[in-house]
Amino acid sequence: MNLFKLAPVFCVFFLGGAAAAVPDIGPVSEVGVGRIGDNVARYIKTFNDSCLEVQVISPDKNWEVLSFANFCKFEGKKFGSDFADAGFEDITVQEDGIHMILSVTPLQPTGEQRRRCVVPVVGALIKELSCSEIVK
Repeated sequence: MNLFKLAPVFCVFFLGGAAAAVPDIGPVSEVGVGRIGDNVARYIKTFNDSCLEVQVISPDKNWEVLSFANFCKFEGKKFGSDFADAGFEDITVQEDGIHMILSVTPLQPTGEQRRRCVVPVVGALIKELSCSEIVK
């Protein structure tokens, strides 16, 4: 059989498979979005990962991701190795950024610490995680 006759069939299968590809969202445990100014801020939590991913997306630029940051540390310590447990909860998108409660349990047996935190978002810029008061 002539190779040139098989080429269109191969292209249909190849392109058809590519168009049908679905992104893997299996590990995603929580997603939230909200408008901040002209952009949209989105946060993503995944199973088996204490980190929080934050993205700024432009609806005016065909939903292009303008910036992103992954928050995996607190006070210079890594969630995966410097704490017994760490995680974000009660996450909300507000007009000045993404607000949440950060819960960390130090390796020393001192107990869980919970703090109110915010990731400020200004335009397309994602600023550093800022935590203040301890929540009881």
